[in-house]
Order: sequence, then structure tokens, then C-alpha cells
Amino acid sequence: MSLILSIDDHPEHHNMLNKILKKMGYTVISAFTGEEGVEMARTGYPDIIILDLKMPDMDGFEVLENLKKNDSTKNIPILILSAVSEKNDILKAKKYDIIGYLTKKLDYNKLQERIEKAINYSKRKRIEVENKKTVTISKHTGRVIVSFKNSLRNENLKKDVNSTFTESFLRSVKDDDLILDLRYLPEFHPDDVNYIHEITGLIRDREVFIVAGRYYGKIMLETEFDERIQTFISFNDMETYSYNK
Repeated sequence: MSLILSIDDHPEHHNMLNKILKKMGYTVISAFTGEEGVEMARTGYPDIIILDLKMPDMDGFEVLENLKKNDSTKNIPILILSAVSEKNDILKAKKYDIIGYLTKKLDYNKLQERIEKAINYSKRKRIEVENKKTVTISKHTGRVIVSFKNSLRNENLKKDVNSTFTESFLRSVKDDDLILDLRYLPEFHPDDVNYIHEITGLIRDREVFIVAGRYYGKIMLETEFDERIQTFISFNDMETYSYNK
């Protein structure tokens, strides 16, 4: 089910939009300030953002500016839903590569059409981006899996690690099992153990699971983690451990 983030400072607009979108079959999360919306976009991975322009403190244009300059949010399709339709606002918003500009006198068919097109675009774009990434994140009920898809000595991977394990990301997954998936690594060098220690050092004061696949033996021979780091060959082993705790 696709996830839509609504950013608007009016509760009544959220309530109206939530009812409409849920009837269309979408899951909706709501932000009531621009700052909150930017944070939820970075940590919630929505398929599309519906944004109001006229908000206090951080207005819609500042939100657009923030979203477009951040690597994790710049490709999320954004639909403007505003109470005003001034030509200058429309032209200014279009400079941020929005997918559409609708007024709050909603044409439901047009809204659904724009959203469906945006979500299809979002899915295609995510596939393109994920194929290029060295670090990917997948969220499931109760667990977050961070997969590494290039050598741990690759500089691009190290940049992706630093941009992934931010304080806001760690806060957003604090109630989930956090799993580092090393099965896709093309190789594993003994020195890579040092970098795994660096990565787990970024994830403080919590249990971390490592699924190592064929590299399990090498990791266990080369290092000894503290008790909060648990290493497994497969997800099945991890499940067995979890059930027996």
C-alpha cells in the first residue's frame, strides 16, 4: 500500500484529505508544520508528498527548498494543494519540479489521477536510485534492514553509510530491530571487520543484528563484538535466537 505524506497547518484540511485518500486505498501520515514535514519525509520514505504553501514559520517554498537539496528526499514527487492559485505562486512552485498544483476546491478525479501518476513515477525512480545505491534500507513490521551492496572499502559506500545512520534515522527506528545485512557484499577482507566496528559504533546503546551469510566464519574468526552485537549466518538463525530469548 502506497504511503502519502500530507504537510498542512490546518487540522480540518488534514481530516478532509485523510478521508478522501483512505477511501482511495492509500495510507496517510500528517505533518502540521513545515519543519515536521521535512523530518517525516526524510525518515518516513513516503511515495508522494501533498504540500500546502501557506504555512507559518517554514512555508511551502522553504519546505520545497529543503526537500530538493536533500539526497534522501529530492526524488519524492510533490503535489501542491493550496487554498490560493496566484500565478506567481504556481510559477515559483514549478521551478522545484513539482508534479502538479491543485486548489483546495478539489476535483477528486483529477486528484486521484495525479496521485496515481506520481506513485508510478515514484516507484520507477526508487528502483533506479536503489540500483545505484551501495547501501539500501528496507522497512518491515518491527524491523529495519540495512543492506550493503559494495565493498566495505568503497568510498561511495562509506559516504552512504554516513548519510544513512543519522540521529534522525536512528530515532525513527528506535523501536525496531536493526539488522545489518552483509550477504550482498562482493568480497570480505579481514580489515573490513574494523569498518563493521565503526558502523556499529554509530548505533549506540541498542542491540544490533548482523546477518553475514557466507562471511559469517571470517567475521567470527577476526573479531569479537560486545554483547549488544549479535551475528548470524541467516535470517532463520536470527529468528530462532529471537524466539528463544
